[in-house]
Amino acid sequence: MILASLYFLVFVLLVWKLPFFKDAVLSRSFLLVVVVVKALACFAYYWFYFIHSPNGIRGDSGDTLAGAEVIYEAFHGHKADYLKMVLGWHSDLVSDPLYKPYFSRIFDWGNSDSMSEFFLNDNRTSTRFHAFVRLFSGGAYAVHALAMLVVSFAGQFAFYKAFKLYFPAKEKLLAILIFLAPSVLFWSSGVLKEPLALALLGLFLYAFFQIFLPSIKI
Repeated sequence: MILASLYFLVFVLLVWKLPFFKDAVLSRSFLLVVVVVKALACFAYYWFYFIHSPNGIRGDSGDTLAGAEVIYEAFHGHKADYLKMVLGWHSDLVSDPLYKPYFSRIFDWGNSDSMSEFFLNDNRTSTRFHAFVRLFSGGAYAVHALAMLVVSFAGQFAFYKAFKLYFPAKEKLLAILIFLAPSVLFWSSGVLKEPLALALLGLFLYAFFQIFLPSIKI
């Protein structure tokens, strides 16, 4: 918890200082309030899924962290294997040298030898991301949850910057809907795929507007 608190303070400082988070309508104080609310939502998610639930429901969060731990184990003795898994430099076949010692132990990793894996497996990106975060987390769930807070916040703010000009005089309402809509707030506060999806979507749209609509100042 102490480690997560230190990382949180660093993130707050970045939100306060970085030009990317500067906005003519939303004050830095408003953004910091959003960050605090999202942090409270992280606590709420953890409480509900890991403490309140009588059967200790883990769901995607527990499975993702367990899979990330399997990949992280390779870092100490087999750094080349760790890098291959995190960067995706391997095949999806059961004959791959990494499959038996690692992937076979990760829930729902799947392989291309199975007809059920015809579609892309979207669990892997989240597992790889948290295997990287594990280098800095010491295994603390709070640090992994904070990583989700950071990426989702950045993506949501990018989404806001991309669309705020289409909502003149309603920018704050737009921001409240993007950041604090209950379902978005809750599902972007756990160790899940949703925070990464929000981050990638928001940053993609922001970059798209910057590249293809340069006349629109965002």
